[in-house]
Amino acid sequence: MALNLQNLIPARKGEPSRNPAGRPKGAKGIAATLNKYLKCKIEAKNPFTRTLENLTAAQIIALQLISKAIKGELPAIKEIYDRLEGRPDVLSHTIINQLTQTNVVKPVETEEAIAKRRRFVDEFRQLVQGDRGVVP
Repeated sequence: MALNLQNLIPARKGEPSRNPAGRPKGAKGIAATLNKYLKCKIEAKNPFTRTLENLTAAQIIALQLISKAIKGELPAIKEIYDRLEGRPDVLSHTIINQLTQTNVVKPVETEEAIAKRRRFVDEFRQLVQGDRGVVP
């Protein structure tokens, strides 16, 4: 679809729809359907207590994920940590690590250049800490 500024102007009241074949009003999206079925109770065996329990589908999925993590499956372990701790901001950690490595500072650099580089790293750290929280 070509860039058209008319697409950026909101429709006026009474104007015909610009997407007549779009999702009908009141139709539920996939998130509503997932939430509905994740809340359903199912009689299932708890892998930790080994007893039959009435668990929601969400609880069953969580227990399966935990079981896989306990068995040492790295994707399951990563998923749990990402959900509990939040996904790390890989880009900012990578940049800070690259800038603070000793091999970045070359022996031919002047003291002024080294000080400038350190100020840049400190400013970058402060910027990231202000936006995303504490950076190691």
